Amino acid sequence: MKREDYKFCIGYQGDAALVDGQAKKSYSGDSVEQLVEKGLYRFAISSALFDADQKALDLIRERYNAIAGTKLQTSDDLKRMFGVIEPAEAITRVLIIK
Repeated sequence: MKREDYKFCIGYQGDAALVDGQAKKSYSGDSVEQLVEKGLYRFAISSALFDADQKALDLIRERYNAIAGTKLQTSDDLKRMFGVIEPAEAITRVLIIK
C-alpha cells in the first residue's frame, strides 16, 4: 500500500483498504504536525506509523493528552484509542471512498 493511501485509510474490507478520498485530496501534503494542529489525529498517527517515526508518535500522544486531558502512556495506547493498526501486507487493493 502506498504511504498516502495508508495515511488516509479508514478501514478494511477483506483484502481492500478503504481510503477517505476527500481527506486524501485535502490533506495529502500536510505533515504530521500540521495534521495534529488540525485535529486530524488518526491520519497523523497513520503517517507516523508508516514512516516508523517514534518521535512523531510521541509528539502526537503528548499533544493529544494535553488537549483531551487523557493520560495515554504509550504509542500502543494511542493506536488503540484511534483504531489504527500497522500497515498490513495482505492488503492488495485500495478503494477510494468519496
